[in-house]
This record gives sequence, structure tokens and C-alpha cells, in this order.
Amino acid sequence: MSVRIQDQTTKPIQLQRGVRQGDVFSPKLFTAALEDVFKLLDWNGLGININGEYITQLRFADDVVIMADSG
Repeated sequence: MSVRIQDQTTKPIQLQRGVRQGDVFSPKLFTAALEDVFKLLDWNGLGININGEYITQLRFADDVVIMADSG
């Protein structure tokens, strides 16, 4: 598996183990892994403008909502 962020692709990542479904650590590991990915992305001017603030994503546990202007 590899990860693509904008126009760059990581070196292949060999998956060896996972976390069992329903494990209490699953949401924490998911959030920790994606935190660095979200920091790497260029969010400037993207998302939905609410009172001058751009909201690009909502995250809770292992749920992610990414917002973009459709117009």
C-alpha cells in the first residue's frame, strides 16, 4: 500500500498487523495516523467559509468529514 497526498506518493508501506475491530485503541491510532497527513495538506482557501473562517474538515474518533465548495 502507498499513500498519495496531492501530487506525491509515499514509498510502498507493507502492512503487517492491524487493530481488531472494536478495540478501544482503534480510534486513537486512526486519529494519530491521520493527524500528520492532515498537517501536510495545503488547506488554504479550501473548505466552507463561515464568518471568515474556513472549515475544511470535521473529525471525531474514526469519522472524518472533508468539506469543499461545490461552486
